[in-house]
Amino acid sequence: MLQQLIINNFALIENISIEPEPGLNVLSGETGAGKTILIGALGVLRGNRAQTEYIRKGEESASVEGFFLFDAQQAPVLDLGLDLDYKEGILLRREISIKGKNKCYINGKMVPLNLYAELAKSLLDIHGQNQEQSLLKSDRQLQLVDRYGKQDTIPLLTGVSKSFLERKDLMRAMKELELESAEAAREIDFLSFQIEEIEQKKLVPGEEETLRSESRYLSNLDEINTRARETYSLLQEQNQALDKIDAASRELEKITEFDAIFQGAAEILQSAYYSLEETARDLNGYLQNMEYDDSRLDSVERRLGEINFLKKKYGTTIEEILNFQQEAKDRLVRYSNKDETLSELKKRYQVVNEEYGSLCAKLRDARISAGGGLGLRITQLLRKLSMKNAELTVEMESANETISGSDRVVFSFSPNVGEGARPLAKIASGGEIARIMLAIKTILSKEDEIDILVFDEVDTGVGGESLLAVAKNLSVLARNKQVFCVTHAPQLAAFADCHFRIEKNVENGRTKTLIDKLNREQRQSEIHRMLGGAEITGTAEQARLLIDSAVRMKNQDEA
Repeated sequence: MLQQLIINNFALIENISIEPEPGLNVLSGETGAGKTILIGALGVLRGNRAQTEYIRKGEESASVEGFFLFDAQQAPVLDLGLDLDYKEGILLRREISIKGKNKCYINGKMVPLNLYAELAKSLLDIHGQNQEQSLLKSDRQLQLVDRYGKQDTIPLLTGVSKSFLERKDLMRAMKELELESAEAAREIDFLSFQIEEIEQKKLVPGEEETLRSESRYLSNLDEINTRARETYSLLQEQNQALDKIDAASRELEKITEFDAIFQGAAEILQSAYYSLEETARDLNGYLQNMEYDDSRLDSVERRLGEINFLKKKYGTTIEEILNFQQEAKDRLVRYSNKDETLSELKKRYQVVNEEYGSLCAKLRDARISAGGGLGLRITQLLRKLSMKNAELTVEMESANETISGSDRVVFSFSPNVGEGARPLAKIASGGEIARIMLAIKTILSKEDEIDILVFDEVDTGVGGESLLAVAKNLSVLARNKQVFCVTHAPQLAAFADCHFRIEKNVENGRTKTLIDKLNREQRQSEIHRMLGGAEITGTAEQARLLIDSAVRMKNQDEA
């Protein structure tokens, strides 16, 4: 749900902040008041092209910002690889600069437009006469058919996708083996040489660190011996450290016979004496056991040289060299068994390919069935929406094999009797498309993942009972979705759960668009204006009756 919308310096809008509500949000106002501007701002928020022409005259930049409450059911569509926290909600922001440096933000983090648009379009859909219609795209039509017949189509679609990906992996593996065939013999010899060269050295993980430590010891053996003897001498020989500490300890013990204050100090000296005496014994044992082996140092240095030689060719550590060796062995096995492996891959490919074809055929049958049902229901609903002679059919055509099957869906539309059906993208007007989308959204309202829908003058060319049918369908759709509808029709406005009035005002010689959220009394006044105002007698009472009637119909439908 869009909880707050903030627009700054966008066309005639200087600065507005509105807080829509759940359900049906109606936007009304005089022609030219700025309703189209608001739809344009929502389009920019959704990720549509941001043009510098949108920037208010005299300003350097414009911005559109929307805060969306997060629904845990939308989690899959939010997985964009962004390290963002969506627990509190989703804050989308677009900035348009007169210098052309436009920016996109998700929860305060600047992101590329493609990632921004992917997220924004999963939250908000716009259907209007001047908007790019997702309904016209074949892949979108295919999604609608699959969603309508989901009990039959979705399990098959899952199987088709799995088979397609496995077949793709098998094809890649076969091509790699075939490309490797020409150089297989040479590669086998080279791999065998590399493996043998590493195996001859019998490397052990952690060996290099041990050898380097030993090398440091052996290289400094003379200095170690000298310093160890000097340390022992300082501790143990006559009048050295141990004798002096022992003497100090005895003197302090004599003092404690007369004053116990030094008892702790005497104990510390005595403990130090014993510790140093033990250290001296350890040093002496170390010196007695010290061995001199000139050949050992040469052996260690040779071994380190062998390891360094292998590191230059196969890795920076022994672990990396051993990993390289294992990978070489794996490649050698593959090369050595290439023909057998290729044969197995081809057999598996044939099985998976047949499985993919069989599943695609079953999926096509399920889609034909679902498409027929969807087309019939859309047609029935369109005839309630002032399109009495309209007919929409769903046709299935063969297409290239993809992860979604081998079908292409075409929504064909006939607005009038005797004209024949043609692809929807080539024949339907903007108003017709908006009503068709309204019908589809009503039918699929619970399955549709997009929870915020914007309809721009969906009531164009509709009147009488048909207009009431449009209003009722929008109201039904708004039970599961947050719906925004720009309208000039008072009958539709009467069904609003939240009503905004858009108007222009002139301040200090500048025109600007204002948006007000209306209370019950203000709604009645606005619907009175939409009915004709003072020019038509009884419109004030008629406005009140329209609102009361709409409330009763909504309550009856919900009951």
